[in-house]
Amino acid sequence: CGSRVAMVSTQLAVLFSRCRLLQP
Repeated sequence: CGSRVAMVSTQLAVLFSRCRLLQP
């Protein structure tokens, strides 16, 4: 479960960073 949460949080962080780069 811990690893799953880590993967999800990482994906969310990547998506969030991408959104920020596209729309600063």
